[in-house]
Amino acid sequence: MKVGDLVRFKDVSSWATEASGPFKHLDGALALVMGKRRCPSGNPMVVAVINGQIHTFNRAYFEVVNETR
Repeated sequence: MKVGDLVRFKDVSSWATEASGPFKHLDGALALVMGKRRCPSGNPMVVAVINGQIHTFNRAYFEVVNETR
């Protein structure tokens, strides 16, 4: 996953189910990767534009739809 990639958001929260989860309003939304960084604990994070807003989530919440070449 690189800056510029088109990705899809998937709510993989440990308490998420098919019907509910903390980020269900974003589930399935397409996003554009704007940056990458690590949180203080060292986990890889992705900064992405989702539905016109900037969000930062763990990399595990995204799947690549189209990689930049």
